[in-house]
Amino acid sequence: MATHFVAMSYGPRLAERFQATLVNYRDWHLQPVHLLVVVDEIIQKLRELNISWYLGGSVASSLYGMQQLAQDIDLVVDLLPQKTASFEASIASLKPHFAFEEQAVHQALLQHTAIALLHMDTAMKVDLIIGKHEMSFLSRDNELCTMELDENHQEVPVASVYEMILFKLYRYHLNELSRQDGMTDDMQWNDILGMLKVQGPALDLSLLEQEVKHLSLEHIWDLVLIDAGLRKG
Repeated sequence: MATHFVAMSYGPRLAERFQATLVNYRDWHLQPVHLLVVVDEIIQKLRELNISWYLGGSVASSLYGMQQLAQDIDLVVDLLPQKTASFEASIASLKPHFAFEEQAVHQALLQHTAIALLHMDTAMKVDLIIGKHEMSFLSRDNELCTMELDENHQEVPVASVYEMILFKLYRYHLNELSRQDGMTDDMQWNDILGMLKVQGPALDLSLLEQEVKHLSLEHIWDLVLIDAGLRKG
C-alpha cells in the first residue's frame, strides 16, 4: 500500500528504491509528518559542511499565505564546486533513513538539478534543489527570512515572500504555455492569491512589478492583482 502511494505521488523509480530499502525495516508503519523531523538529518549534514540553504516551495508559500498540505519539501542548496564530493558522501550516509538512487544523485550534482530523497518513516519526499532556480536571484542573504517553525528546533532560513510570489507566478506561466486543453494551474494561482491577500499591506509592490516586467509577466500580474483585490478591474 505504501509503495503504491509513493509510486502514485512520486513515480515508479523512487517507489522501487523505497521498496528495496523497506526490506531493512522490521514492523514498518507510516509515521505522521513533522516537517523539521523529516529534514533534520539533512540540515545537520548541510550545517556540518557549512553549505548555505533555505526552505522554499509550497511549504514556504504556505508560511506566507494560506495553509496547505505539502506533497514535498524543497530545500534550495547553494553548493560550491569544491564541496560537491563531500556533499555527495553526506547524501550517501543518509541511508537507510532515506530512499534514493545514488546514480540520480550523482547526475543531479553534475547537472545542478534536484536530488529527490524519500524519508522512509513518513514517505515524504525532500527535493534538494542544487544551484539557482529561476527566481533565486532575489534570495540574497539579506533577503532571506529566518523563522522559528518549532520551539524545539533551531530557526530555519526561508525564501522571501517576493521570491515565492515570483516563483509561483513563473511556474503558472510555464504551465500556461505547456497546456493545450485551456485549463489553468489553480494550485499555483491560489498560492499566489493567498500570499498577496495575507502579505499585501506589507509588500513593496513596486519591487515586485520591476521583476514582473523583467520576466515579461505583466499580463498575468494584472489579473492576479485584480483577483487579490489589490487593483481595480
